[in-house]
Amino acid sequence: MFPIETTGGGARPPEPRRIIEPTKTLRDEIAINVMHSMLDKNAALFKDEHYLANRSYRIADAMLAARGARSATGT
Repeated sequence: MFPIETTGGGARPPEPRRIIEPTKTLRDEIAINVMHSMLDKNAALFKDEHYLANRSYRIADAMLAARGARSATGT
C-alpha cells in the first residue's frame, strides 16, 4: 500500500470578520450637523424622523450647490 500523505493541519481557521462601515460623504456630514442643530433648536417640531432626514439632506444639497457655484465663479 502507498502511504497516505496529509498536510498535517485539518480545517483552516475561519477568517476574521471585516466590519464594513459606510463611508460618510461631505453631504452626509453636513446633513448630520444640520439635523443636530435643528433638534437642538426645537425638538418638538421634528418628531418625524423621515421629515427631519429629508429636510436635512435638502439643506445639505443646497449648501453644496452654493459652494459649487462659489468655486465655479472663483470667489
